[in-house]
Amino acid sequence: MEYINGSEAIKMLRNLEKNNKIKHIKIISISSQEDNASVKMILDAGADLVLGKPISKNLIKNSLTNMKII
Repeated sequence: MEYINGSEAIKMLRNLEKNNKIKHIKIISISSQEDNASVKMILDAGADLVLGKPISKNLIKNSLTNMKII
C-alpha cells in the first residue's frame, strides 16, 4: 500500500462518508505540526479538531467531552 499522510487519509474518509451516505464521523488529528498553515490544512481536509503534541490524558478527555463524544 502506498504511503498517505493524515490529511489525505481524512479526505478519503470524508469521501467515503459522502459517497456511502454514512453519518459524519468525528476526526481528531494529533500532530506535532502546530503552525497555522499545518492546522489549516488538516482542518480543510475535514478534521474536526487538531491537538498538538505532547498530548495528555486530560487534554484528550476534555476534547472528547467538549465534542460531546463522551
